[in-house]
Amino acid sequence: EISSFRHAIETYPIFDTPEMIGFSPNHDFQLNSNHMESMLQSMMKAYDTETVSRFTSQFDAAKVVNEMMARFPKHIEPQDVKDSLSKGDGGVTSPINIAFRNEIEVMAVVASTVRASLVSLQNALRGVATFTIELTILLDEMKVNQVPKSWVQKAWPGWSLAVWFSDLISRNDQWRKWQEKGRPISYWLGGFSNGAGFVNSVKHEFMKKQKSWALEEMEILTEVTKHEAGELKGPAESGVYIHGLSLEAASWNRNLGKLADLQRRAMLSAMPTLLLCPVPKDMKKYDYMVYECPVYRTQSRGTQNYVMTVDIRADEAASKWTLTGVAMVCSKDL
Repeated sequence: EISSFRHAIETYPIFDTPEMIGFSPNHDFQLNSNHMESMLQSMMKAYDTETVSRFTSQFDAAKVVNEMMARFPKHIEPQDVKDSLSKGDGGVTSPINIAFRNEIEVMAVVASTVRASLVSLQNALRGVATFTIELTILLDEMKVNQVPKSWVQKAWPGWSLAVWFSDLISRNDQWRKWQEKGRPISYWLGGFSNGAGFVNSVKHEFMKKQKSWALEEMEILTEVTKHEAGELKGPAESGVYIHGLSLEAASWNRNLGKLADLQRRAMLSAMPTLLLCPVPKDMKKYDYMVYECPVYRTQSRGTQNYVMTVDIRADEAASKWTLTGVAMVCSKDL
């Protein structure tokens, strides 16, 4: 009898599987990936500067800096934005347009900081300026594809310099198109440095249109559409469209329009466009089960990265998705 117990114990896995506590098996894959990334970063920090230089000997600093300067987005003048908004939807004082102007101010600070760093680095590499300690640190961070800390302090988090810089260009493009062509049909939520502020501005704007509504009594009613942002014919009549979100730890069944389990060895699933409709609390009703899904700026969750909560259809109990850790993210940790 004892031998049967021993045999049963020996069949247990050495490491507990995520399924034992209700997690998706994909959590193991993500955990191992995070451990590997952390280990590589620690190894690079442990080596001295000379050793790191040998690892990055193929890095052509002058070429990289010149390419970044060539791609650098053109500055958007705040006065041009103000002039455009005065002729467009809602005017300069519209809550959504105020959120837009705030984003322009953030972009101006970020762009100025990054451009000044690149120009100084360019001059130092050409030999017309001295390499300061700050420039040396900046170059060392760029060599290992890290976003310089001096940039992140003025902007948004980033784990890969190449992805972060492309993100900077994409954000600037969204603001330029808004300034030149008016409000977009759908808003790229991940492009906002203050996504929560934008969502609040949407509620505030619709409250002003419905004079009998109070801001503290308003909530967001959510609908997941079947369309991508480029397929929309026009702006929403009773809310705003947002896009660029991804589901983490679950997927979205586009045919049935509901939450589904994620495929093996995948952690993110792209979402179609979402419709956000500000309504009073007593009007926020669904004729199907919903999961209150938190939305974060990045996969690094936390209060500082929380944006909002959206209601999405789920035919299974919400507790399953909560235990699985299902959430939406505006951008990936890359």
